[in-house]
Amino acid sequence: MFINTMLQKSEIFFIKFTGTIKISISLIMLICLSTSSFYVLASNAEEAFSIGYDAFEKGDYIKSSKWFHTAAELGHARAQYGLGLMYMNGEGVAKNDQEAVKWYRKSAAQGYVKARSVLAQ
Repeated sequence: MFINTMLQKSEIFFIKFTGTIKISISLIMLICLSTSSFYVLASNAEEAFSIGYDAFEKGDYIKSSKWFHTAAELGHARAQYGLGLMYMNGEGVAKNDQEAVKWYRKSAAQGYVKARSVLAQ
């Protein structure tokens, strides 16, 4: 009797415990997806840059700046340069010369010639 009661209690605990884990994992996944939904679509820096470039060409500077930022953080030199331009001109982001120079430097450090020429001026 004692053993059966202990087994029943442990089964109830196990069910509650695994249910909590499933709920926690689902909640974490939901939070991750909802806070970074625009990042989910790009599988790499080149793809993020391409989406950002297309948005820039269409005049959607806010969308472009988000995608350029994603690609730039992943080390994409052209995206870093583009983000520098956007900060310099205040397109899609608040105008910020210090941020512009930061991104130009990152791009130039990878050998991107346009970034080097901007910094040389």
